[in-house]
Amino acid sequence: MDKLTPVTSSTNLHAPRTASCTFGPLDDNDEPLFQVRAGVKAETALAQLALLLKCAHESAYELTDNGCGCQGLVWSVVQSVESAQALLDAVLKGAAHNP
Repeated sequence: MDKLTPVTSSTNLHAPRTASCTFGPLDDNDEPLFQVRAGVKAETALAQLALLLKCAHESAYELTDNGCGCQGLVWSVVQSVESAQALLDAVLKGAAHNP
């Protein structure tokens, strides 16, 4: 029989994690529609942050290069930047609360 080992090691227990952070438009009750959950590994959040910033960069480049007035592309840039900012804020808050 194989020896059972814990899924998480002691080094992973102290890895930086996100704090909760809301962002984006508000609903009829003034509640935000989007949220970064608390407890996400900082490494995972930062990888997503890099992807969001890449998307925002490519969308902005497309908008300026082609002079397109597409509202969907403009919304994409705004959403990507807001999402990226929320992820960064959540990682920083999480790191401050879990030194």
